[in-house]
Amino acid sequence: MRAQKTGPFAGFVFVFVLRHMEKSTKKITVEDIKALATLANIPVPESHLESLASSVESIIRHMEKIMALDLGAVPETARVTEEVNVWREDTVEPSLSQNVALRNGVSHEGYFDTPAIFET
Repeated sequence: MRAQKTGPFAGFVFVFVLRHMEKSTKKITVEDIKALATLANIPVPESHLESLASSVESIIRHMEKIMALDLGAVPETARVTEEVNVWREDTVEPSLSQNVALRNGVSHEGYFDTPAIFET
């Protein structure tokens, strides 16, 4: 399965899905997606409404399958390892000199010179 980009819409879809998890037999409609987009204050082009409705419907059906699993015997997990507060000593180690670090970039008075990201 290929990873998909998610935007701000994904969070609202998640909340929407959780609120409609009561084994609803109602299919998600374009009207539901319009309402969701309005609540999220996200403009959704008309051409995307049908595919979003299908995607949300698929998410809900998948979540229903997960919620139907008997996970009572599975211990709760807060971490994937038992390590706690793993720290290392803060020691000085050999690193690049300033000249070597700036050798392949544009430098300005000994610092990296990068394009501005804010308009002035």
